[in-house]
Amino acid sequence: MPCPTRLIVALLIAAITILSTDGYGKDRTALPIIDSPAWPESVSTIAITWTHRGSRVRKGKLGEEIPVVSIDLTLRAGNVERRFTTTAEINVFYSIGSQRKCQSAPLPRNRVAELTLEGGGFQMFALLRGRDELKLVREILTDGSCEPDPCPVKRTVLARIPIPPNVRFEEHFRIDGQREEETCP
Repeated sequence: MPCPTRLIVALLIAAITILSTDGYGKDRTALPIIDSPAWPESVSTIAITWTHRGSRVRKGKLGEEIPVVSIDLTLRAGNVERRFTTTAEINVFYSIGSQRKCQSAPLPRNRVAELTLEGGGFQMFALLRGRDELKLVREILTDGSCEPDPCPVKRTVLARIPIPPNVRFEEHFRIDGQREEETCP
C-alpha cells in the first residue's frame, strides 16, 4: 500500500503542474503575453486580421526544401493595435474560400477566430476565448484519412492576449501587398 504522505505530495505536485500550465501542458509563464499598448477604455469591438505574408522555402536538416509562410495576427480597437507574427511550415496553401467564416459554419465554443492553411493536411491558427484573455493556438491535423476517426489534433499555445470583458470580435483576412481585405466568395 502506498504511503499516504507520498500520495498527498504527488497529488500536490500534479495540481501545481496543472495550475501552472495552459491546459495543453505548456508552462503559462513561458508564453508570450501580448498586453501592450493598453486597450482604449470604452472598447466594445476588437477587429482581428489574419495577414498571409507569402511563402518562402527553407532548407531542412537533410537539405530538403520546406515551404514556410509568415502569418501576422493583428488585433485592433480604435487606434490601438497589437500584433503577433508566426510561421507555418508544410501547410502553406491559403484560400479565402477555405476559411470557416466564408463557409457559414459556426465556430466551436470559445473560438472567436480561425485561419486555415492546407497542403498535405491542415494547419489552423485559432483564437480561443477565456474569461479575460485570448489564447493563440496552432492546431495541426492530418488530411482526414486516418484512424481513429476523428483524426488526432496536435495543439500548441503560442501566446496569450488579455482582453476587456464583454468585448465582441470581427474577423478579417488579408494577403500582404493587397490594399483591400479578402472577401468571401
